[in-house]
Amino acid sequence: MLNRFNRLLRVLLIATTIMLVMCMTASAASISCFINANTSVYAAPTTGAPSVGVPQGFRVKVTAINGYWAQVQHSGKTAYIPLYYITLCNRMHGYISATTPAYQYATTSSRTAGPLPVNTDVYIVGREGDFWRIQDKSGKITCYVPLNTVSNKKVSVSAPSSDPRKQVVMLDWFKGGSDVVKKGETAIIYDIMSGRSFNVYRNGGSNHGDFEPCTAADTKVMYEICGGKFSWDSRPVILIKGSKYVACAINTQYHTNGNPLIPNNGYDGVFCLHMVNSKTHGTDKVNESHQAAIRAAYNWAHS
Repeated sequence: MLNRFNRLLRVLLIATTIMLVMCMTASAASISCFINANTSVYAAPTTGAPSVGVPQGFRVKVTAINGYWAQVQHSGKTAYIPLYYITLCNRMHGYISATTPAYQYATTSSRTAGPLPVNTDVYIVGREGDFWRIQDKSGKITCYVPLNTVSNKKVSVSAPSSDPRKQVVMLDWFKGGSDVVKKGETAIIYDIMSGRSFNVYRNGGSNHGDFEPCTAADTKVMYEICGGKFSWDSRPVILIKGSKYVACAINTQYHTNGNPLIPNNGYDGVFCLHMVNSKTHGTDKVNESHQAAIRAAYNWAHS
């Protein structure tokens, strides 16, 4: 069912590469939807066009997509309405295919309710730009996730190796290292001194990565591994993202360079993650303590 929906979206001129979509030839199609709030429909895809009011619950057929606008038909008449007023009459079941934040709005700059794990059940009710509008099974929670993070089938998940040593590498931050975990993505940090792991979310950062714990449970692990007191001291760690294992250094002291995005994780800011040749944001220089910790993590892995 989800594949069918994606094929219809491609037919409806959505020019986006979606994980679930195969190359299709154009054919006439429409999707039954309803208007989710009292609003107006327009004679053209612009709020400057002539319009007429429509009530919440009014049913239409979506026949095309033009950017953030839906072309709709009712009783043989064609009009346009912003996509956020359109909800599918029949929700489509899918699964989260890659750990992702759940955004409040269809933009990565909106606050997130926390990462959704792989194979979380979701129900698609609409689309806005490059995001699906999804709900939980009860329909009580609605949020947004990127298009390429939803699948019509559960995905196979390989647990990280209990001994990641053989796969650990050192990467230059400015030569591909910063792309291992991109802004808005999650990963795992393995602390070599304690042997414990916790989940993290990349908030931002340019000279190095600014991260925060994904949940209050992850913050608790961080707090415990540094002896019950957050610190600016460098710690040698392994950053795990999919099949990539990278020797890194972190401090655990939170600060506000990048404004925390995850509510209720018990961590009032972000912490720094460094790779080879990364720099501090304050001095714009390489910090030798962090570099020494990176080498220590790599040497530990290959000892």
